[in-house]
Amino acid sequence: MTSIPTFAPGCFGSALAFDEAAPVCTVCRFAAECRPMHEANLAALRQRLGVDMGRVRAKVKEDKHETGLVISKQAQKIVDDLDASNLRVTEKLARGENPFGNDRMMLKLAAHILLKCGYVEREALSYALQTRMEWAPSTASLRAINIMQAFTHIGAADLIDGKLFIRRG
Repeated sequence: MTSIPTFAPGCFGSALAFDEAAPVCTVCRFAAECRPMHEANLAALRQRLGVDMGRVRAKVKEDKHETGLVISKQAQKIVDDLDASNLRVTEKLARGENPFGNDRMMLKLAAHILLKCGYVEREALSYALQTRMEWAPSTASLRAINIMQAFTHIGAADLIDGKLFIRRG
């Protein structure tokens, strides 16, 4: 068993927390010692859960936008629609205006909540979509995620600690 160095952070050797590209890990003075323990713990976790990495890696496919950010296909459709519409979403939201009409009701609702409350969490947006659009909870939850990804992707909002805030300036 590997010993944990004195004063190492609580994430030391975590199967899930270590990521050599993560900003926290790149500056951590324990990263070199953490990596082998992380790899051993991750291998043990995969073995316990029966995860065959050969099969998993073959199935993973990601769509990447030019910026390299990974977003869902539905969020990408929203982004493409907004790019083609010339609604100037980022500018109008920053000025306190709702750029969406009734033809984009789910986006109008999200923008309305953002403008009135200053921020929105996924659960609140999901509930608003569920009640206003009369969608199933699962559909509303997915749409909320897509909207948050799209608003973040176009630069109209920032996602901070699970809350979506309008980017003002």
